[in-house]
Amino acid sequence: MGIQKEHNALERKRKRQLNLILIITGILACVGLVYLYYDVDFRRIPYIEELERKELDLEIDIEVPPIPDELQDQKPVTTPEYVVPERRAKKLNYTFGIALGERMSVVSEKELEKVLDDIKSLGVGWIRVDMAWNSIQPTSKDVFVWEPFDRIVREARDRGIAVLPIITYTPEWARDASCGTSKCPPANSEEFAEFARTAVLRYAPQGVHVWEIWNEPNIRKFWASGADYARYTDLLKHTYIAIHEVDGEAMVLSGGLAPTDTKGGNITAREFLEGMYEHGAGGYFDALAFHPYSFPLGPNDLDKTNAWSQMAETEWNLRASMREHGDAHKKIWLTEYGAPTGGPGSIASNSTHVPWSIPDHVTEEYQAKLLELAIQAQRDHAWTGPLFWYSYQDLGTSESTVENFFGIIRFDGSHKSAYYRLRDLLIVQ
Repeated sequence: MGIQKEHNALERKRKRQLNLILIITGILACVGLVYLYYDVDFRRIPYIEELERKELDLEIDIEVPPIPDELQDQKPVTTPEYVVPERRAKKLNYTFGIALGERMSVVSEKELEKVLDDIKSLGVGWIRVDMAWNSIQPTSKDVFVWEPFDRIVREARDRGIAVLPIITYTPEWARDASCGTSKCPPANSEEFAEFARTAVLRYAPQGVHVWEIWNEPNIRKFWASGADYARYTDLLKHTYIAIHEVDGEAMVLSGGLAPTDTKGGNITAREFLEGMYEHGAGGYFDALAFHPYSFPLGPNDLDKTNAWSQMAETEWNLRASMREHGDAHKKIWLTEYGAPTGGPGSIASNSTHVPWSIPDHVTEEYQAKLLELAIQAQRDHAWTGPLFWYSYQDLGTSESTVENFFGIIRFDGSHKSAYYRLRDLLIVQ
């Protein structure tokens, strides 16, 4: 009888121990699920310490190469949509941004707020926007129209989104009389640099410290007089000095170079970069900006014609040039990448195509796949800075041009597969 009581007591003790183990296991499992739900990111971003969103403090900790010796004495003053459960990002990802161009300067305040709210909900940490000199100083050097860009900075800052301005485009009064478009380079680099200095003085106190100098200066489309690395380097030097004089935390990016051939006023990115170095640009940019458009090829398709391969994998690549000129420590910021989902030509659903019929756009599902591959490629290389997807919303519905279809959102506001894929990728980092 005594033995039976002792046995029963032992059984009760074992059951209590088992119940305790099960309770502890359940608690640990719940903690793990909460940890995953709130998307803890173990990757420390080297150029951003943290954005204190509650205090609206957008200070950015950036690794900036030493200032050149000559500056040391200066005092810096339609496919089925990919559906995922409704979720919202708990934190923003500062390795990814969306390139918005100049459109945000002309939309209503309500539309701007709507777009930025949506971008924040996706977990996107950066926006890249045109700071168009010709719009801010349209009539003379004495007249400034800051309000549209003020709104962008203010609304982005309120949401913890970092802003990358592209200082670009020339007002009529500041360009050669023979040039009839804002895409002409300035007649005087010092006037452009003075505008940049004024912009930095205005926005650095609001947390804007990274600046891109011009857009795709190696192609005639954006440097209307024909790509000219000597003239661009002169512009870059003056602007770099002006910016660093007034903001010791500043980071200056070269103008994002476009993938192209050397012909018709265009110069390949590698040849243009070499020309910049020949004219002394090495000490006057803190990171290189590049636009590795590649469709229908993906970032992982090794090919000499693929702009992703041209950064580090082809025989003649951008990283090799940077190493040769002592700039191996500098990163390449991918300030534009994307693929259109409409256009006048044929369509691609993968990276293979008939050689004599190169498609000019891709399916919506393949656009989503290219976005996913680009994010993975950016994460795989330590020498890359943030990746910026172009763009947020389609500009129109006419299939006469691919330019209308680069968005992750259609012109009518409905979402493409890439929208949901991006949200999924940034939330589950």
